[in-house]
Amino acid sequence: MKMSFRLYGNDDQVTLQSISQIPGMRSIVSAVYDVKPGEI
Repeated sequence: MKMSFRLYGNDDQVTLQSISQIPGMRSIVSAVYDVKPGEI
């Protein structure tokens, strides 16, 4: 199993630098929270 971390955008208190220091971290999972459904 590959370890991943959920990032909740720019308002997340956890930084990408902090996530990169977690041993075994392989990927970041995120979404586009500021775009409304159907918006381009």
